[in-house]
Amino acid sequence: MAGGILAQTQRLVKAQQAKSAVILPDDIRAAMGYKPRSVQAELDGYDRRFNVRVLHRRFGKTVREVAKLIERAALCPYPNGRYAYLAPTYGLAEDIAWLYLKDFHGNLMRACGRNPEDYQQVGKLAVMVPTYGGNWSRVRLYGVDSPKQRIRGLYLDGGVGDEWAWIPPSVWTQQVRPMLSDKERTGVDLAGNRNQWFDFIFTPFGRNHAHTMFRRAELWSKGLPVREFDPVTDREQDVFSDEWDARLYKASQTGVIDPKELAQARVDMGAGKYEQEYECSFDAAVEGAIYARAIEALRVAGRVGHFPVNPLLPVHTAWDLGFDDATAIWFFQEIAGEVRLIDYLEITNAGLPRTVELLAEKNYRYGHHYLPWDVTVGELGTGKTRASVLKELGVRIVVVPKTKHVTDGIAAVEAMLPLCRFNEDKCAGGMDALVLYRREFVETDGVFREKPIHNQASHAADAMRTLAMGRRRQRLEGEIDPHTARIAQL
Repeated sequence: MAGGILAQTQRLVKAQQAKSAVILPDDIRAAMGYKPRSVQAELDGYDRRFNVRVLHRRFGKTVREVAKLIERAALCPYPNGRYAYLAPTYGLAEDIAWLYLKDFHGNLMRACGRNPEDYQQVGKLAVMVPTYGGNWSRVRLYGVDSPKQRIRGLYLDGGVGDEWAWIPPSVWTQQVRPMLSDKERTGVDLAGNRNQWFDFIFTPFGRNHAHTMFRRAELWSKGLPVREFDPVTDREQDVFSDEWDARLYKASQTGVIDPKELAQARVDMGAGKYEQEYECSFDAAVEGAIYARAIEALRVAGRVGHFPVNPLLPVHTAWDLGFDDATAIWFFQEIAGEVRLIDYLEITNAGLPRTVELLAEKNYRYGHHYLPWDVTVGELGTGKTRASVLKELGVRIVVVPKTKHVTDGIAAVEAMLPLCRFNEDKCAGGMDALVLYRREFVETDGVFREKPIHNQASHAADAMRTLAMGRRRQRLEGEIDPHTARIAQL
């Protein structure tokens, strides 16, 4: 924080400070013992309310953010300030950030003439920070995997999500974002910083939800719109925001790490892992990734871009049915031997009637609708199958039989991908998932597990497997007439 702002802050709160039980020093950073590198200090000038920071390893991102949490906590204009640091697991929060938080806070409290241990809750990974206004704020570390650390329903004046590429996106949309909307705590803090803020910091892990967030924030930081689906109007629209900033720092640019060390790291780690960890590449191969190389080959070959739907040909779909999680649907056309992926839909918490409505709203002239074998399984309670429900809704489906091994479906997708083109406008989310679809490496055995990890990427990958196996069945058995497999009402 600039010295001028600090001086201004001290003048603004001089009267309150005189009444405070704890007198804070003018320069909190110096009192904490935090001396930011030039690139760390540079980020201060870009801060907005929401900040997406893609930073290489050893940048010092966690150190910077922990210091920022303490500093902002001291500047909180309200009583009972609440600040949070989120990590993918409780263990990571404790291992990565607690030492920094405890040490910085300890230095600050000693500078205030207080015993730090009286203001540290080790069991909760939390510290109490005095404010310039004579109040107290709490800074606490959380692991989003721990049910004992409840964050839903609380309020926040500020927070940080560390290793955001490993934190489920629902943590932001369903938990953290509502915590930053308390109208009684809006406005700015004592130094003019926007209250109720959040930083997302991470090193890339493929084109997952963190990449999508960075891409959105980057457009908004440049004053450009983001095309988004509005659940209120059920329509896509251009959305602008002046509250987001995005920055990406590569190791080859910051000078934080010696070039000789970087060169050796590339040799030791391999080019792909090095590009991901040090050069912040979203396209570097994810360990165990199944389709990442094929998708990258399509990009290099110019088969990922922007192309219109051919109105003279039918649009086919391939599904992965969600029961307790998402339903994923690929939309494609077959043109001159190519499989053109024109659209992708992923929907949660919606029944089949709503899903069929969304298909109708796209105004495509539909052909085949490939669905996996479990569409014929009767539901508990009613015994009714989803196939029968879709038939009642006017959807004529093609059931793709179950394969003996998941590897058979994966092989079918791998054989099909070189024939594909992807419309990047509407398929970005599905493509991101395909790149992240991966097998887990078992270090004790030195091999990858045969069955892929079931996570958020699985829905798009399973729907693509339905597509590949459905096309294979059609061609091998010749059972489907492309001119008669139609939806009656769509």
